Amino acid sequence: MSQHRIASIAKRRVLCYWLVAIGLTIGYAMMRGSGWQGSAQLHTLMEGISPLLAMVVGAIALVRFYSKKNNTFLFIGTGFLGTVLLYGYHTVVMSGGIWV
Repeated sequence: MSQHRIASIAKRRVLCYWLVAIGLTIGYAMMRGSGWQGSAQLHTLMEGISPLLAMVVGAIALVRFYSKKNNTFLFIGTGFLGTVLLYGYHTVVMSGGIWV
């Protein structure tokens, strides 16, 4: 890669970091005074989403392992799939009868 291209990529990256920082600051300022409260249903929904995200990460890691044999990705994939079982069990048990 040429030096000009590397400098261009670095400038775009710095701009992106600044935009994210400004966006987060504005979002914090707008939401700081809100009196938001959750519910049992919202908590259960968020607990149900976390195993799905862990399953996606675990599946992607295992696909990466099978395409290029690197044991690190095997450990990451199986770890996340084990986490799916634990989070899923926790969601079902702690849902408080919402699923019934």
